[in-house]
Amino acid sequence: MEMLLQDSRALGATAFRWNAFLKGLDFEWETEPIPQDQAKRFDQRHIVKGLKPGCMEVIREVADLAAEYGLLLQVVLSTAHFFRFGYGGADFELQGISNRQRVSNLHHMLTDEAAMRAYFVRAAAQFRALSIPSAAKAVSCSLSTIAISGGATTRTMGFTFSLASM
Repeated sequence: MEMLLQDSRALGATAFRWNAFLKGLDFEWETEPIPQDQAKRFDQRHIVKGLKPGCMEVIREVADLAAEYGLLLQVVLSTAHFFRFGYGGADFELQGISNRQRVSNLHHMLTDEAAMRAYFVRAAAQFRALSIPSAAKAVSCSLSTIAISGGATTRTMGFTFSLASM
C-alpha cells in the first residue's frame, strides 16, 4: 500500500480513494427480527454491529501513510462490488460466510433505511474513535465515504453535521 501511495503522490495526486470494504467481509453482523410480512423472502436478516477487530488499525496505518505523503484519504464505505458473488459462486464460503449470505446481508443493509443507518452510524463511531495522525486532522463522513484530510475536524452523517477543531 505504501508503494501505491508513494507512486500516486509522485504522479501528482493529492487524494486517494480506497475501496477498503470491496467484499463487505470486514463487518460484524447481528441478527435482526424479520417482520411477518417479509418472512418468506428472508431466512434471516442481519445488520452491521461494527467493523471487525483489526480493521480500524489497518485503516489508521493507511491514514498515517497517506498523511506522510500529503494525500487526502477517502475510505469508501459502500460499493457495487457488495452485490457480486465473486470467486466460487453463491455457495462459496470465505471467512465463515457464504457469498449468498454475504450478498443477502449487504443487499438488506443498502436497501433498508434502518439497516443502512445502523451501518453508517456504527462505522462513523469507529472512525471518530480512530487515532488520526496530526497531519490528517479532518474526518468527514457521508453516506458513501469518510474522508481524512488536513485541517479542522468535520463529521457529516446523513442529515447531521458538526465542526470542531482537534
